[in-house]
Amino acid sequence: MANIEILKAEPPDLQKILEIQKSAFLDEGRAAGGIPISPLVEGPEDLEADFKKLTILKAVDEDGEIIGSVRGKKEGGTVFVYRLSVKPERRKKGAGGLLLDALEKELPSARYELRTRRGNDKAENLYRKHGYRAFKEEFGEGDIVLVSYEKTPE
Repeated sequence: MANIEILKAEPPDLQKILEIQKSAFLDEGRAAGGIPISPLVEGPEDLEADFKKLTILKAVDEDGEIIGSVRGKKEGGTVFVYRLSVKPERRKKGAGGLLLDALEKELPSARYELRTRRGNDKAENLYRKHGYRAFKEEFGEGDIVLVSYEKTPE
């Protein structure tokens, strides 16, 4: 595994985080039949608003390059995990798992919840590997089925 550090995002990071998010969610947009899914149409102003109300972490490689990010928000006894994104060419090297683990440490909670598209095997495998289990399915944008996962650390 490459040397990856997880840090809190800062305002100058937001443009790069948005670029990575859009490249990371391209396959999901295609799977949704090309409809404009939220992670692909989100603009800088949306991310700036999230920066003010959510915890945003970034994964940085040994050269200081941002290679991924994740967002989280604690509501009651649950932390909702959003927009876990890793540069496509940097996937399968541990950044996604490190981001999940770091967010759980940053926002300790009795429960964590996130969603992904049914059939997004890479994401679903990552979530299961990190202790998440599927508990609900619902229709999302277009014809996609979203699977909600939860984790209840002991």
